This record gives sequence, structure tokens and C-alpha cells, in this order.
Amino acid sequence: MTNLVRIGLLGCGRVSGRYLEVFRDELSDVAKVTAVADLVGARTDRFAQAFGADIVDGIDGLVRAKPNLVCIMTESGNHAAHALALVEQGVNVVVEKPVTLVLEDAEKLAAAAKKHGVICAVVKQNRYNPAMRFLRQAVDGGRFGRIV
Repeated sequence: MTNLVRIGLLGCGRVSGRYLEVFRDELSDVAKVTAVADLVGARTDRFAQAFGADIVDGIDGLVRAKPNLVCIMTESGNHAAHALALVEQGVNVVVEKPVTLVLEDAEKLAAAAKKHGVICAVVKQNRYNPAMRFLRQAVDGGRFGRIV
């Protein structure tokens, strides 16, 4: 496929290992990681080598790389600011949970995404996990009584 979705990665820490596996092993026919940014150079090196991606300098570097989508995997307290900075530059983002730490930031981010016509999505990696689905069904079915 020649029209691969160009992916940028912001943050190459602990959770990013799963992204590496998914993009390399499951999505390589539809997506290509083209740019990576992190404060720790050794971490970006690993991703750059794995994907043949460019190492860029932070959010500005990612914007200049012109990805179709940036996955934000930085520290939780930085998700909102990083997502907002990218969204305001017209970049689609997928943000690790929590997308924000306070409701006002979530509202501001949603408004910015709408204003700039981009997507801002949140990862819910356990939503379809069999154990979580079983637990959800048990709770919904009243198996544990009334949960307060």
C-alpha cells in the first residue's frame, strides 16, 4: 500500500513499547511511524531504528514532519498541554489516558479540536479486554449487589 497513514510519536517511555509492537506487527500495511520525539534520546533512537523514522525536536518538530496523526504517550500530567498544542496546529491526536487531569482542560481540548477540524481520541486499551468485559457484565448484572 502506498498511501500509508503517517504517524508521529510523542513520548517513547514505558507504554510506548506496546505501540511499537502494534505499528510494527499489526498495522504496518496501513500505517508508518515517520517521526518520534522524546526528552530521552536513547528512547527515540530505539523507535527511529525500529521504524526508520526521523527523530524530531518536540511538538514543533512533529508539526514540521506533517504526520496524519500523533500518538501522545508522555507523562499523564502533560497530556492536555501536548494534545492542545498539536490540535491547535491542525494535527490529529490519539492520547493515552488520562487525556486530561481536570474537566476544564478536557472541555478546552474538545473545543479546540472542533475549531481546527481535527480528531482528538483517547486510548481505552482495556475496554475490550476479556477480563474487563466479564467484570462489566457482572457489575451490570448485579452480581456484586449495589455498588456505591
